[in-house]
Amino acid sequence: AYSVNSDYTTPSALGTLQGSGRTFTIYENNTSSLLGNSKDGITVQNGQTLNIIGANSNGFKNFTTAITNAGTTNINNISFSGNTLADIKNTGALNFTGGTVSLEKGITDAMTPTGTTTLSGAAVTLGDNASLTQKNVIIDASSRLTSNASKIISTSGITNNGILTYTGGTNSNVITGNGTINISDALALDADVSAFAGNVLVADGKTVTIGSGGTFFTGASNFTA
Repeated sequence: AYSVNSDYTTPSALGTLQGSGRTFTIYENNTSSLLGNSKDGITVQNGQTLNIIGANSNGFKNFTTAITNAGTTNINNISFSGNTLADIKNTGALNFTGGTVSLEKGITDAMTPTGTTTLSGAAVTLGDNASLTQKNVIIDASSRLTSNASKIISTSGITNNGILTYTGGTNSNVITGNGTINISDALALDADVSAFAGNVLVADGKTVTIGSGGTFFTGASNFTA
């Protein structure tokens, strides 16, 4: 394990983790951040696991891509900012396991997405310039994801058993699950959401428009507008 107790600027790219089947853990203590100085971040290979555990306002900042993950990466209470290409490139398993996570650039994937992002006890917010592209997005019952709908592409759909807040945009993702969808601004639907069995809450005065490829929340247990 490696502990960061104050802001640390990396003198070079952090590089690829070494050793098949190994688990690596980084603790960011106090209000410390890892600062990339416009260099590449950490690369996690298939079969490896990286745990990044924050305490308070900790970050991965100013890398080109902070984390490139083809294995398993677990992130708790870490935020990302100032990264130029992406906060995280995930083609493996990316798990937000707790705390508050903010993404300024977002999460990318391969040209044909293979990655799965799972929220498990975490509150994740995508900033105005962030996007999320994955094969699967899973929100568990104790988690929340907040984003403009247009910024999320999940080719195999979103499983929402927690709270998904859309701040506007166009949803092009199939949504299933029995959580809650909060619609805080005008939303267009251009995908099948009829299998979603949870609650749908639309803010006062906001509209939901059904596009040519969309269906209404016909399976929702409670629709409030």
